[in-house]
This record gives sequence, C-alpha cells and structure tokens, in this order.
Amino acid sequence: MYLFSKNKYVEISLHIIFWIWHFITRLMMVGYFNSYHTYELNAQLIILPVRMALTYFTVYVIIYRFLFNKKYSAVLVGWLASFLIAIVVQRIIYYYILYPYDIYPQMNDVEFFSTKIFLKQLIWIYPVVILSAGYVILKRWYEEQKLSYVLAKEKLATELKYLKAQIHPHFLFNTINNIYSLALERSEKTAPLLLKLSDLLSFMIYESSAEKISLTKEINLIEDYIELEKIRYGERLAVQFDKRGDYGNLLITPLVFLPLVENSFKHGASESIGNAWIKINLSVEQNSLIFTVENSKKDCSGIPEENNEEGIGIKNLKKRLELMYKDKYTFDTVTGENTFLAALKIYFE
Repeated sequence: MYLFSKNKYVEISLHIIFWIWHFITRLMMVGYFNSYHTYELNAQLIILPVRMALTYFTVYVIIYRFLFNKKYSAVLVGWLASFLIAIVVQRIIYYYILYPYDIYPQMNDVEFFSTKIFLKQLIWIYPVVILSAGYVILKRWYEEQKLSYVLAKEKLATELKYLKAQIHPHFLFNTINNIYSLALERSEKTAPLLLKLSDLLSFMIYESSAEKISLTKEINLIEDYIELEKIRYGERLAVQFDKRGDYGNLLITPLVFLPLVENSFKHGASESIGNAWIKINLSVEQNSLIFTVENSKKDCSGIPEENNEEGIGIKNLKKRLELMYKDKYTFDTVTGENTFLAALKIYFE
C-alpha cells in the first residue's frame, strides 16, 4: 500500500520532494516571491499539515482501505467527514491565527463563514488531494491492467502448450502405426520412413515451441509429412501440393497447417474406396494467406450426423487459431457427397 514506490527509502524521499514542490508552488501562486511577505510564508507552513493529513487520509484510508475493497458507502462517509473537518480546521486556522497576525486591516472584518469562503477554502485545499488520489487510482489501474495482461499471456501459453501436447501424440500415433505396418512386411521403405519421422520429431521438439516460425519451415514440414504418407499409400494415392506467392519472409504459428493435412489422410485417403486424392493449395496475397485442403472420401450420406464428427486435430486447430489469431482468420469446412474441403485464411497486419 504505497503512494509512490515499494522501496521504503525511495518512497519517503519522493514524498518529501512532492511536498516541497507543493509548498513552493503554493508560494508562487500567492505571490510570495514577488512581495516576500512573511504572512504568506507562515500561512502556507501552518496550513500544510492540514493538507497533508487530508491527502494521506484520502489515499490510505478512503482509497486503499475503502474504495479498493469496494466499500462504497464507507468511501462516501469518509470523504464527507474528512472534507468537512479539513474545511473547518483550515478556516479556524485562518480566522483565529492568521487573520489577527495579518497587517491588512480589511481582514479584520471578514466573517467566519460564508458560501464564498467555503468555495475558496475548497479550491485552496483540495487540488493536492485530487492530484494524489488521481495518481494512486491511475497507478492501481495500470498495475491491474499489467497483471491482467501477464495472466492472460500465461493462460494463452498454457493452453497452447496443452493443445500442442495433444497434437503431438495424435500425429505420432498415426505415423508409428504406418512404420509398424511396413516393418511387419519387412519393406525397404521402413528406413526412409524412420528418417522422415526423425526429422519431424526434431521439428516438434526443437522448433514447434516457438511462438512463430517461418512459413518456409512449416511448408517443409508438410512436404516431409506428405512424403512419409505417400510411402504408405503408394500408387493408390495422388497428392498435389501447389504453392503461390512470396512467402519467404512470412512468420506463422507452428503446426497450424499440419492438422488439416493430417486430417485429409486420416479421414480421406485411408477411408476412400479406390484411388484416393488430396489437393493442397497455399496462396499468399498482399495481406493474407489462404490454405486449402481438399480430399476424396467415401460417401457418408448414410452415416448419422453425430457419428460424422471432426477429429481431435481439427478441434484443437480451431482452439489454437482462436488463441493466436482471434479476429484475424476465417476457417470453413465444406462436406460434399464424396469430397471434403477445409479452407483457412489468415490476415496479416
């Protein structure tokens, strides 16, 4: 509960500097440095403790203890009480101590209290209170905004880490199954497949944890994955991957496209009857990137809707897109009688 700093000595020093600045400012406002009248100097010295007491009571009691703890009725009562007490005390000091000391004869006939005097006292005593209270409230707001930002960022990082952890086992499960099938057949393709898997694991371990990677690396990952899957499907699968535009300097969230490609193999190529095909298109325009994956699939018209749900990879992708790109993307899927299309568009600033 500090007005300036959590370091005690720095705080005390700043408080002293603040009140010296306030005292000198008030002397300048009343013209002391023009006339050097001792009355003005003595008046400010005597009134200063009243202003300090009201300021600290407002800050440490009304604001910190009441306002920040949402005790709004106590805020109102405390403010009114301190306000009235400070006005009366300051008026007593002026009327019974300073006016008799004053050399100006016109001050002898001033009445003790009036609306004009009340407003004058308010103007002279409250600016420093308002300034200090405003600083404390703004400081508290800034700290809460900063904390909220840090917590949101930590929550985002945690959620992304969790979603990536789901993606990796899901992908590895399919790939290891492919290797197992080839190993049982003692296929010569097993070794190249293991090498591709090693490259993919290296990417996931050392690079996918980054917030952004180059789009070129993501494309290389997809191409490795395609080659890995083509070893499994052989001639019965036709895969086409077209790339257009200048994407050399673009950065992208890691593994944002792979779930779509993986989904096309899992729910398209593996379930298709006869020759299967997959068409992948990546297009970079001025301020956007379009990635589409279309694949053949068997006719699912007779399957109940609740059994034709999207896989975990697509669900996780949607969550990651919402976390990383918020309102800067569109994602749509179109299910045809024998085809499935997924289209992702990301907008860059």
